[in-house]
Amino acid sequence: MGRIRTGIISCGKIAQLQHLPHLKELSDTFEISAICDLSEELRGTIGDEYEVPGDRRYVDYKEMLASGLDAVVICNRGTHAPQVIAAAGNWVDVLVETPLCINTREAAEIAAAVAGSGITAMMAYP
Repeated sequence: MGRIRTGIISCGKIAQLQHLPHLKELSDTFEISAICDLSEELRGTIGDEYEVPGDRRYVDYKEMLASGLDAVVICNRGTHAPQVIAAAGNWVDVLVETPLCINTREAAEIAAAVAGSGITAMMAYP
């Protein structure tokens, strides 16, 4: 089996301080295959630093999740329910930062999506 093709949704501080350096350190297992951020400047800076090809730097997380990833680390602000559900719909394993969601309806939707997909989903909790 090859390296795990991993994407990052939102390249802010937690991605820069924790996830990206750890993925790079474990580059025999993980490949940073794609990044997604609304900031063009951040996509450029992080993409260059981690050698992510220009065509693998996304603004739209749904487009990134449909691009053939094995796993995704979700780091955006606010609820992560839409991103987890979209990942499950694309059979992409998930590591998600807190908060997972903001209400019980979102929790139920996430649970159903993950259970129905067979993916592995894990919440990062320091």
